[in-house]
Amino acid sequence: MDCVVQGEAVKIDVDVIQPGTPSAADQQRRKVSYFVVANVIAFGVAVAIFVGLALIPEGHGFDRAMGGVQHFFSSHMGVAALAASTPFFASLLVGQYEMRRARARRKRQEAEAQRQKIGAELARDEEERVARRITRSGS
Repeated sequence: MDCVVQGEAVKIDVDVIQPGTPSAADQQRRKVSYFVVANVIAFGVAVAIFVGLALIPEGHGFDRAMGGVQHFFSSHMGVAALAASTPFFASLLVGQYEMRRARARRKRQEAEAQRQKIGAELARDEEERVARRITRSGS
C-alpha cells in the first residue's frame, strides 16, 4: 500500500495475521470437551427415560405392552438371541475394522522402513562406485 506524506511517497507494509493451526493440547482439550458434552447428554437422556418410566402407574397400558414384548420374545427364542447378541456382533465388526486399520498402518510402516533401507543401500553402493572410479582414475 502506498501513502503520500507531505510530498514524499512512503510504502507501508500491512501484515496479515493468518490463523494458526491448533496445537496438540488444543486438540486434546477439544476432544475431552466433546466427550464430556456427549456424556452429559447421554446421562440426561438416561435420567429422562428412568423418570419417564418411573412415573407410569402400574397396571396400565405400558405393563400390557411390555408383557406382549415378553411373550413375543419367549415364543421366538431365535429373535431374542439375535437381539441379545447384536451389540456383541457390532463390537466384533468394530474390532475387525480396527484390526484392518492396524495391519494397514503396520504395512505402511514396514514399507517405509524397507524404502529407507533400500535408499541407504543405494547411496552406499553409489559411494562405493564413486570411490572405485576415483581409485581407478588415480592409479
